[in-house]
Amino acid sequence: MKQFFLIVSILLSFSSFGQVQPAIKNVHAFYYIPLPGIIGVDLDGNPLKVKRDTVYRIFVEVKGTVPKWKAAWKGGKTYLISAIPQKNFPVKAGETTDDGMPINITPRKGNSLWELEFGAPTSTEINKGIKSNEIMLEGVFKNKIFYKKAIPTHIASPLYQ
Repeated sequence: MKQFFLIVSILLSFSSFGQVQPAIKNVHAFYYIPLPGIIGVDLDGNPLKVKRDTVYRIFVEVKGTVPKWKAAWKGGKTYLISAIPQKNFPVKAGETTDDGMPINITPRKGNSLWELEFGAPTSTEINKGIKSNEIMLEGVFKNKIFYKKAIPTHIASPLYQ
């Protein structure tokens, strides 16, 4: 009888290890490079250098308890991220670069959709587990840190910023 309880308790403890990951059903990651708009000139009429920065749009579909998102790594930089719940569906993520077709996202019934917004870079830390085309997301779920990779798709830049 003691062996039975020992085996059951071991099995239950192993099953609890598998419950650290949140139920993330989909990660939709996109990026675009904004159009420069009006370019300033110096006193001689020469155009000033314009720094065009990449904008990332990440949507995470979650079933059940939503994790707390902490940070993201991309291009050798660390970003703080905040999660914004999406309530009106479909959410227009952008348009395709080749034919301008809208990219709409609707979560499955019973799931929630969150947009993760990047803040200003906090450091130039390099996370060694990612490739140059990947974004690594860090979150906390049930007091445990977890990581999720995403590969963003290029979308058309909005015409008006």
